[in-house]
Amino acid sequence: TMITQGLGAILNIIFDPILIFGYFGFPAMGVRGAAIATVIGQIGGMTLGLVLNQAKNVELRLHLKGFRPNKTILKGILDVGFPSIIMQSISSVMNVLMNMILLGFGATAVNVLGVYFKLQSFVFMPVFGLSNGLVAILGYNYGARMRARVYDALKVALIWACVIMLLGTIAFLLIPETLLSLFEAGNARDLTDMGVVALRVISLSFLLAAVGITISTLFQAVGKGMYSLWMSLCRQLIVLLPVAWLLSKTGNVDAVWWSFPIAELFSVALCLLLPPVGLVWIWRTRSFALRGRIFTSVLACAALCAMCLVLLGAALAETDVPTRTRDITVEGVTETVNETLFTSASGYSIWLQEGWGWSASTDDA
Repeated sequence: TMITQGLGAILNIIFDPILIFGYFGFPAMGVRGAAIATVIGQIGGMTLGLVLNQAKNVELRLHLKGFRPNKTILKGILDVGFPSIIMQSISSVMNVLMNMILLGFGATAVNVLGVYFKLQSFVFMPVFGLSNGLVAILGYNYGARMRARVYDALKVALIWACVIMLLGTIAFLLIPETLLSLFEAGNARDLTDMGVVALRVISLSFLLAAVGITISTLFQAVGKGMYSLWMSLCRQLIVLLPVAWLLSKTGNVDAVWWSFPIAELFSVALCLLLPPVGLVWIWRTRSFALRGRIFTSVLACAALCAMCLVLLGAALAETDVPTRTRDITVEGVTETVNETLFTSASGYSIWLQEGWGWSASTDDA
């Protein structure tokens, strides 16, 4: 798997500059060349995968003979695969809608979100790789009715996922300026100044994300793909976007970043209510030891929620409300006054486009 996927990436890297800029006699095709390079990489990886499977995988070799549609098999594939299809597309939808929310604060806010996702991938990709390996182990042991091994594998994966996310959190909290400097152009500091707050706030959700991603993998492994889908929807659409929109109405872009920890917290709380790991399900086992863990989990979630609310309140309390200076002339006497720009679209468009100055418009009234 690593070799086939690696070949696709390597071919893409090699052909990108050749087809984009027209090296070695190829025409310069720009963006179209980048797209063709991507397709070449995908075809190369697919071809190598088929060859290696037929040559090395003695347990399962593909033959066209006997290929017939089977409703039962197709249903089983879609039960697990359809939620995965939706989850893969959710990120793109979330990215577009978050950009629409952040556009009200200018292009810098949108750029900060893009930079965050690029940096975040270095932290989240190892956890996603861990989850991809975990799903097979959980699925095999769940099918063999080896419940103890399922929970042992889940515990090990949770520990390692939390360790990876903790390292990412520490990096985002301690050296955000260094990370953002990789994307800063020239002497402009706008992106770094706004991005430092964004990275530090969003990184508070990493440990929660480690729990949510791992539990979501368990749901997929035991055939509960819809549970995994609902968790992803809560993390990236149902909770994240409304909360981000509401916080944007405060007029403080720093408040919008708190939507990520809030969405992760809600997602983890949801997964704790769903079988086979949910608190309600565990409670029905009537085990006093497990019931003790229930209260511990509830208290931990409540503490995290309280911490997020306190930090959010502190951030909003220190918000500098945007104002603008205006000269008013009455009966020949000119007086300079400061006016507050509230969260109206017209007010923010003037503030963002014209800076602190004032120009008369139909929105003045």
